[in-house]
Amino acid sequence: MKRYLIALDMDGTLLNDEKDITPLTKKALITLKNMGHKIVFASGRPYRTMLRYYEELDIDTPVIAYNGGAIYGLKSSYPDIETTFPLSDVLAIYNQYGIENLENTICETAKEVYLLHDDETFTTWFNYTHLEKHIGDLNETLNVDPMTMLFHFKGKNDMEELNQIASKVNPELFVRSWSGGEFAELSYKKVSKYHALRDIASFYHIPNTRIIAFGDAGNDIEMLSNVGVSVAMKNGTEHTLEKAMHVTKEDNNHDGIALFLNEFFNLND
Repeated sequence: MKRYLIALDMDGTLLNDEKDITPLTKKALITLKNMGHKIVFASGRPYRTMLRYYEELDIDTPVIAYNGGAIYGLKSSYPDIETTFPLSDVLAIYNQYGIENLENTICETAKEVYLLHDDETFTTWFNYTHLEKHIGDLNETLNVDPMTMLFHFKGKNDMEELNQIASKVNPELFVRSWSGGEFAELSYKKVSKYHALRDIASFYHIPNTRIIAFGDAGNDIEMLSNVGVSVAMKNGTEHTLEKAMHVTKEDNNHDGIALFLNEFFNLND
């Protein structure tokens, strides 16, 4: 049997709008895992918000967090890898863009989180309730190199301006839009879901041609543009749909992943 690596974005892809894995998708993934294929989560989320689903599928592979900024081996023997941003770069970008243009911002390490304001949106996404929390101006609270920096814009959303600031501070940095442009995250040009996925595939001796990747948004595009089999969700953004080889017949709420995998691997036979 030729073993495949199946890479899954989380929100809008693996998870339905209720943040659950649909029963048919769960059945398909567990079947493929038991056949010897590797299931890997590839998300912008922190890994702690993926553990529930990791246990639900009973997988033993690394997880890709922060859009490739970190890889955690968990039950595998893959080494943990965490990428951080220099504190001086983070504060320079933050100050040059201006606190007055931000509804909120979040930076975090493995054990601590730093926010301008504590709000429900970030709590829901990042589940930082068990981390040590620092609230207030980053100039006063942030004193370490963080693993993440996420911006929530206040009214004005000038990605071009923010990207110009980031690239001037450090040419290796850029800013990626999230959630239709209301949010953005700082990233290294050399860091992506695909770079992390490629390394994990190599770890399992699986060629790029046998990586199947599912995604729905802009942070999935590099992954979808480079793997052997790329699949965009029916509910994905227009640009994401254009970059994928395949589009699921149904969306994330109606077993889009399961329907594709069942057909691809002839699981219904």
